[in-house]
Amino acid sequence: MMKLMNMMKLMRIINKKYIDFCVAKGIIPRLGYPYKALIEPANFCNFKCPLCPTGSGKLTFKKEMMSFELFKQIINPLKYYLLEVYLYGFGEPLLHPDIFKMARYLKKNKIQAIISTNASNVESYDDAKKIIESGFTKIIVAMDGFSQETYDQYRINGSFEQTKKALIWLKLANKDLNKKAKLILQFIVMKHNEHEIEIIKEFAENENIKLRLKPVGVSKEYQEQYLPINSDINRYSQNKKRPKSCPFMWQYVTINSDGTMDTCCKDPYREMLIGNIKTDPIIKLWKSQLFNNYRNRYLKGKDLPKKCLDCVFSF
Repeated sequence: MMKLMNMMKLMRIINKKYIDFCVAKGIIPRLGYPYKALIEPANFCNFKCPLCPTGSGKLTFKKEMMSFELFKQIINPLKYYLLEVYLYGFGEPLLHPDIFKMARYLKKNKIQAIISTNASNVESYDDAKKIIESGFTKIIVAMDGFSQETYDQYRINGSFEQTKKALIWLKLANKDLNKKAKLILQFIVMKHNEHEIEIIKEFAENENIKLRLKPVGVSKEYQEQYLPINSDINRYSQNKKRPKSCPFMWQYVTINSDGTMDTCCKDPYREMLIGNIKTDPIIKLWKSQLFNNYRNRYLKGKDLPKKCLDCVFSF
């Protein structure tokens, strides 16, 4: 048994080195298994962001949270391959009562836990400590405005001042607990907030918090309203050609809160589902003929799903 465990540990080290090499070279690893997972703990949110299919009320799925047992059903078959798990989807992950338990389970299995949140549930320093203590290695906080006026235009139901406090509490807790979680302030650049880019850069620099300026994703009907005019942070001008490679079908496994497996995280209406891990093993679905058909269609560039044709994700 000890020999087997040592072999599995060695395989994990070899896999990680191979993956790091492939990532550095821009090559998609072909290990046969995903090394990243996108897991949606909950499919509902307390904000009403207009471009989000959840916040805008366009998703009609039953509101539900993934059980911890189902979460383990995802992780256990893949724990020797997974390096990172993104614990968020089309809902606010901190609304899930077991979110810290999930993060601790990942830490126990030496898998990095990453969360993206609106931080509305970080209402005190103690709340921030719980997040840091649970073992998240990367915490992304969305703050798309540097005044209540601009913040309100997108993060509807949210508070700019409370989000700013949450960032500071997370930074302090990280330092006080001597942890090394990466704290990222994410600012989606839009027409109504692009004038605040410099001030949020100054804030992030002064607080020593990493800033991510993210281009807004928007359908054609809303581009005039939301696309920035002066900023060059615009994915539609940057991505004039279809990407040569798609990481989601080969590197990531994407599981929704109800247990359905998707081809990627950019399918909110679940038009490209592979199956459900409640009824079929996750590895069986990952290697299924249906999933391979999607991969082959993409590689050949023929009969592509509309989602792939419209994708402007920067790889």
